[in-house]
Amino acid sequence: MFQNKFNRNPFNYQVEVVRIMTTLPNRVVGMFRPTGDGKTLAMEGCMWTLGGITLFHAPTVTLAEFQSKRFANDGFDVINLEDIKSNNDAQALKNYVKKIDEVKGTSVRKKLIQKQRCIIVFSPSSFADPEFKWNEYFIVLAKKGMVRLIVIDECHLTTLHGKIFRQQEYKCFL
Repeated sequence: MFQNKFNRNPFNYQVEVVRIMTTLPNRVVGMFRPTGDGKTLAMEGCMWTLGGITLFHAPTVTLAEFQSKRFANDGFDVINLEDIKSNNDAQALKNYVKKIDEVKGTSVRKKLIQKQRCIIVFSPSSFADPEFKWNEYFIVLAKKGMVRLIVIDECHLTTLHGKIFRQQEYKCFL
């Protein structure tokens, strides 16, 4: 899959991460690898295989923009919450999801969710925007079974010296 889809040869750990994330129930995987060692590619493999909606948390606006471009170049539908500046933009995202949600028949709906391969990228600033209340919307998506994966990139940045660094985003993941 890595070679065919992403034109890259995977490391053994990347193949193993995709196997674990796509076959085991209730999976939580932490990857601790050096910078540039392919952690994002391993997650892309999971996102592509699982399909559906992935919520991708990037710790900064700059990283969110960088990862959004990368995912789009790799063939994913990407929605960067940083780009949503008005209620019309927010409604466009909700309409995109509503199309999937309105499909009748559980098996057809599941296939459509898996085929979509949409990544919603967000940073703390976009997530905490009180106008759009994304945390509430993400919970709705998850309860409907539309969120297949949650990725927290650079998760070590959510705490600082043993204290919760960004209270608002930390609450989202509880």
